[in-house]
Amino acid sequence: MQAFGITVAAFRAGSGLLLMLTAVNLVYGGSQKKHETADNLQELALVPLAVPVTAGPATLGALMVAGMDTESLLLKFISVLGIVAASAMVGLMLYFSERIENLLGRPRIAILSKITGLILSAIAAQMLIHGIRELWMTP
Repeated sequence: MQAFGITVAAFRAGSGLLLMLTAVNLVYGGSQKKHETADNLQELALVPLAVPVTAGPATLGALMVAGMDTESLLLKFISVLGIVAASAMVGLMLYFSERIENLLGRPRIAILSKITGLILSAIAAQMLIHGIRELWMTP
């Protein structure tokens, strides 16, 4: 990032903004509605709906900011273990998604999605505010 002149604070603010857009999308459910048409069937076969949320630009930006903030080797190792565990849980949830949907039902899944979006928006706001504060205070 130094080659492009991008500071950690700018990256944190930008990632926070992207993460906030993802959170708003989770709360209001905009991404599911645009993919329901038959014209997008071939697109859906190539890119599952979960990919933009699990490995999209906001997620990757948040991971990069977390990695840049981690100083010691032990904390970096713990962070990598956390990412591996979270990825495994997402993989399990995607694998068993049909069973989970049958168990919980669509209304409860919609409620959980909105709650997740609210929590994600708080994380995004914190990243955005912290990044802007750093940018403002940096000479």
